Amino acid sequence: TRRGGRPEHTPWQCYPSNGWEILRHRAIDLPEPHAHRANEFVVEAAGSRRLVHFWYQSYRREGMLGGFDQALDRLLGRLTDGRADGALVRLSTELPEDGEESLARSRLISIASQIVPLLHLHWPSERTQTPGLSVSGPDSGPVCEPSAAPLARQAQNKV
Repeated sequence: TRRGGRPEHTPWQCYPSNGWEILRHRAIDLPEPHAHRANEFVVEAAGSRRLVHFWYQSYRREGMLGGFDQALDRLLGRLTDGRADGALVRLSTELPEDGEESLARSRLISIASQIVPLLHLHWPSERTQTPGLSVSGPDSGPVCEPSAAPLARQAQNKV
């Protein structure tokens, strides 16, 4: 992509900049048949809590947590195929008021197991370039969680 596979911003910046507080973060292992690593957040805004799973992937690899493994994958792609495109995959669901996360986590894992095999079917086919040259393609920016402002208004209306 024109940005070289780097997202404009990540969930680490996206959630706080849209009024969500990251309460907890950890790395998790998603189960077979499409096992890979993912980041897990618990976020909160205006009394609403969400469980979030996200990871980065390229046409070569899935389950990158970001940082070093993502940079290494981009470098390898540029050297071998002239490609450095990548994607941020993010799934989120509401957490119940009782704070029980196991059902929400199971829901996200189930969705991930259904979409992971489909993602490669929709990966853009790009002409192999000479390493060092820019590869252009569709440039779709990441999607952020909605602003917390509407949630705050909903909470005020309930009072």
